[in-house]
Amino acid sequence: MDNLCLGTVQLGMKYGIANKTGQPSNQEISKIIAIALNNGIRFFDTAQSYGESEVILGDIFEKLTERSEVKLITKLAPDFQHENVDQLRSSIDSSLTRLKMSSLWGLMTHRSSSVTDWERFSKHINSLDSGKLVQHFGVSLYSPEEAMKFVDNEFIDIIQIPTNILDKRLIRNGFFERAIENNKIIFIRSVFLQGLLLLNESDLEKRKMGWAKEHLKFYHEFLRRNELLPQYFTLKAIRQRFPELILVSGVETQMQLMDNLEILKSPDLEQSILNEWWSILPDLPIELLDPSKWGV
Repeated sequence: MDNLCLGTVQLGMKYGIANKTGQPSNQEISKIIAIALNNGIRFFDTAQSYGESEVILGDIFEKLTERSEVKLITKLAPDFQHENVDQLRSSIDSSLTRLKMSSLWGLMTHRSSSVTDWERFSKHINSLDSGKLVQHFGVSLYSPEEAMKFVDNEFIDIIQIPTNILDKRLIRNGFFERAIENNKIIFIRSVFLQGLLLLNESDLEKRKMGWAKEHLKFYHEFLRRNELLPQYFTLKAIRQRFPELILVSGVETQMQLMDNLEILKSPDLEQSILNEWWSILPDLPIELLDPSKWGV
């Protein structure tokens, strides 16, 4: 599972419209991490703004025998303006202290707007212990427009971007092909659209998302017609469409992680089903595709 990354926002705070259990207990989180490691997952994605995530992960990682194998990625605070290398070093040191790690596999800015001079900022990153403190540097993005702006940026090597089976904008604008050509390491997140794709029509009403039912009608009909479970289809279809990219998937429980792993190890979807899906997928409104516009 070297192309799977465990997202940890749910481990540090209640997150996601489909969240049913809230933030897991520390005991549950320890079991989730153990299952991930036992199944070959080495990438873990966190952030300074993910509630208690860094502290909780640090307490668990400190006890791991596989500690040296962990490829940990964190994001700097969304509102942090990086003016000089001392401020940057202090921010990174704070994360490392919480994570109880000596270095990071990856570091990302949480928002692209926090940096105005990427060349200068890249030099700051590279000056930190000659790269020993941070192995890879990149940016977490939110839109196809941002993605195309950074795909040719020579000063970053990681790009994290949301995509899912309802959103073909990054396919249409050729981002993925261009990113691979530029040797970017691509992490794709929000494959369940913060859980929206796992909700049935009744659940949408309960979560004040009834307005989305009309937009998702074709999706639910497609699942019923092909006798597909939403978790299986949404995860498997994305993995088969982007096999070379690293998939970020967050969970609240051990069972969710085990279900995801079982799906990813299961036989592929028939190509005819995938072909039909991508051919019938309409252009959906940004109000549906962007969770920040849901207003819930």
